[in-house]
Amino acid sequence: MTRRGKALLLRNRKSRSGASVDLRPGLDVIRRKGVEIDEISIGDGANQEVINSSLSRKYDFVIVGGGDGTLNCMAEWLVAAGRPVGIIPLGTGNDLARTLDIPCQVEEACRVIAAGNRRKINLGRVNDKYFFNAASIGVSSKVARNLDPENKKRWGALAYRWALLKEIYGRRDFRAEISSGDDGEPLRLRTIQITVGNGKYYGGGQAFSEESSIYKPELGLFAIVTQNFLKLLKMAPLFMLGRHTELEQVIFLHGKKFVIHTRPPQEIDADGELLGKTPAFFDLDPDALEFFVPAPQNQTSLGGEKMSLMREKNLVALDNVVVSALKNADHYEEDAARLGGKLASYFKKLANRRREAAEDLGAILRRSGDMPKMPDRDRESFEEALSRLKAFVASNEEVELLRERVKSERELAETVKMALDFRVPEESRPILQELEAEIGKTLMKLRQLIDSESTGS
Repeated sequence: MTRRGKALLLRNRKSRSGASVDLRPGLDVIRRKGVEIDEISIGDGANQEVINSSLSRKYDFVIVGGGDGTLNCMAEWLVAAGRPVGIIPLGTGNDLARTLDIPCQVEEACRVIAAGNRRKINLGRVNDKYFFNAASIGVSSKVARNLDPENKKRWGALAYRWALLKEIYGRRDFRAEISSGDDGEPLRLRTIQITVGNGKYYGGGQAFSEESSIYKPELGLFAIVTQNFLKLLKMAPLFMLGRHTELEQVIFLHGKKFVIHTRPPQEIDADGELLGKTPAFFDLDPDALEFFVPAPQNQTSLGGEKMSLMREKNLVALDNVVVSALKNADHYEEDAARLGGKLASYFKKLANRRREAAEDLGAILRRSGDMPKMPDRDRESFEEALSRLKAFVASNEEVELLRERVKSERELAETVKMALDFRVPEESRPILQELEAEIGKTLMKLRQLIDSESTGS
């Protein structure tokens, strides 16, 4: 096999999975391409001088094993080094990996590096400090300051969500003046949060906006202009999906530069790392770094064969059913553990049925040369936390949880209907039709339970 070069692996053993995950199977995928890999554990005290000395031994590319905080700390050095960068996501949020469509599984992330496809990305800057995903002023910077490292390591992105809810509850607004850096009239407002985004995701899986892209030559900015706690809670799911730009309580701007002054001065965090206080001067460094990303047409699958990333619509539709069914199964299991009694037994049965259907459809996807996705566990946990919060404040907690399950069953029914409208593999049709019939019966049963509980209360 032709030798492909030499790589330097910078592994942060203090990141969430940095010390516990075995990288050898994934690194072997890269080595089989003829690449030599040297490793430095940057979480064990290695400093910039050691890294610079290592780079002088001529490495063709760099692999960073860590999360967004690791990448943020390394950004200036990576730009100066000018080498292509591969990511093995080992952090808590792994938002840059999400933005670049890099799988969270170590071996699959290493397959992306081994495939060799690269693309340049933009970097944001605030007060001459680089950031990949987003920089924030207000509530998020308080989360960055107060987030318990042990909770972060134990609960992952969910720790961000709980910390964010806590800071929203104790929110305090501030005055802000936002300009584009030109001579135009600045925007003046009172706000609890201003976020400037470069990437697609930030804050452990929240979408910055539906249109945002790390490849576009512009930054996005949003400011929240309400303090009402209940309104903020209702807005939370839209923030997760990047649809908060539709809300009248959110101001959204685009531009290559922003200048923000606040009264009183506010802390700034970039990719979860605190960088000082306002005023804040934002700009963009276009095509600053080159990353290994999944190829637009071909990617190596787990078995070594080629797999299209431009997936057929029928397989995408089938995959959506798998993800939705697994998501429902998870919610039923969580609610069963919470409720107890006959309803818990019924929910456990539903969870098993949804999981069985998902596994059968996933097997069909694999036989078709595709790889089924998994639900976004961090987002799922956040949605479940919100539903429990709504149930807790409702007059009848059990009825509210049942209503949430009705909503999720309707969403699953819609994905099944869409899949049946496509030319999905014939062997999947009986499974989909049976699942569709089961959902109909489940919805009827859930409505009966709601009526019964409402009458009883």
